[in-house]
Amino acid sequence: MARRAKKSDVTSSKSSITSDELRRVVNQFMSETAEASEHNGAAGSIVKNALDRHGIDRKAFRFILGLAKMETTKRQATLRGVIELADKMGYFDDVDMFDDVISTMANIVDGKRPAEDEAPKKAKAPLTLATVN
Repeated sequence: MARRAKKSDVTSSKSSITSDELRRVVNQFMSETAEASEHNGAAGSIVKNALDRHGIDRKAFRFILGLAKMETTKRQATLRGVIELADKMGYFDDVDMFDDVISTMANIVDGKRPAEDEAPKKAKAPLTLATVN
């Protein structure tokens, strides 16, 4: 059977906060928590509506939200890494007869490539995409 602690062993915890201040802090916390919950609900509703209205993949959209929070250099490194690792995993080998991911990527690259007349004199070799079978 456990022995009861002696009075001399028990340390009292006296803090400097008054009961009024404690109540104020607790009430403010509860108010902020409720407001944060309301904001989170509104943000979730915005995302759900966009996903439903535009037929966007939920995980892809969440990934984009994560990228949007990153600094430019980190975002570029992450995108480069995702493409490289997806290629190494063979994910670009799975070609859908209705929506080829390689063609989609080529269209994106072509859209970002400067036009011939706008290209600088010492233009780098054009980007090429290889299809791995």
